[in-house]
Amino acid sequence: MKEFQYNSNLSHEENFNRWLTMSNKERGEFKQKPRTSEEGRKVFDSMYKDPSGWKLGTMWNKQT
Repeated sequence: MKEFQYNSNLSHEENFNRWLTMSNKERGEFKQKPRTSEEGRKVFDSMYKDPSGWKLGTMWNKQT
């Protein structure tokens, strides 16, 4: 099974979708139930922080 590599040229959401697809394929190979998007999001976000999130609460946070 190919190991997931976070691709900084893609959005956080695109990386999440790639990871979830790969993760659920691997889980299927081990006869495990696939993760829902909600379950997967919790796991993914605990392993890969959204790099755009560093601006929140700083003077660089874009005000709209």
